[in-house]
Amino acid sequence: MGKKTTDFSTETQKIRPATTPESEESQCAALATKLSMKRLADGSASSQEVVFWLKNGSLQAQLERERLIEENKLLRAKTAVLENTEKGRTDYQVVLRALKSYRGEPVDEVYDDFGS
Repeated sequence: MGKKTTDFSTETQKIRPATTPESEESQCAALATKLSMKRLADGSASSQEVVFWLKNGSLQAQLERERLIEENKLLRAKTAVLENTEKGRTDYQVVLRALKSYRGEPVDEVYDDFGS
């Protein structure tokens, strides 16, 4: 079997216009990546492009990406815990007010949560 090569010059895909700044940024990044890969393949890449791809493919860069992903997961989990804690406090206050009203004690605030 022969060696499979990618011919970037024959790719003529029409790109849909971006609808948001984020998608426009993603499209530009994709186009820049394709152009850089084409230059690497045909040997016309600048030294900066070569160094970029060497660094990007290194073990250190891969570990850094994994660390960032895990940090994002941790931040999301912390946010969820904080939101649940706040909701729990609110639920606890509602229960305490309901118990006071059942005992006939005056309730400071009336909450719509239990139909009064």
